[in-house]
Amino acid sequence: IYWQWLKLSNEDGPSLASLWSTGTVSEIPTLKPFCSLVAEKKQLDKASRTLVLGNGMVRREWHNKAKLAKNFALLPNLESGDLNPHFAKTALMDLVEDAINYLEWVIVWPTVVQAVRSTPDGQSHLDPVIVLDRS
Repeated sequence: IYWQWLKLSNEDGPSLASLWSTGTVSEIPTLKPFCSLVAEKKQLDKASRTLVLGNGMVRREWHNKAKLAKNFALLPNLESGDLNPHFAKTALMDLVEDAINYLEWVIVWPTVVQAVRSTPDGQSHLDPVIVLDRS
């Protein structure tokens, strides 16, 4: 994501996605107040956590090394310590858990479909009964 979003710029400057992925949102004066919280705080309320996530995806130190890369293959190794700690511990873990849940559903889905289709229409006690008056 970093490499692709880093390139999202035009003559007006970098996009918000580019700023966020590179951890440089606070360099824009109008956005700096939204990034003013220190990311190393251990306990944050929900609003503060959202602001800390606004600091970006990676730490500025890693970005300063990575922006010198001429291509994707030359990017420095990205360690977990190079990520915004609140992003790594919350948002990224939510994404991983969602992916795992999705894969678990993909594995059991054929069984669910088979269970639903194994009973002929009108035979299950869950099927709606429609009585038509044919007189």
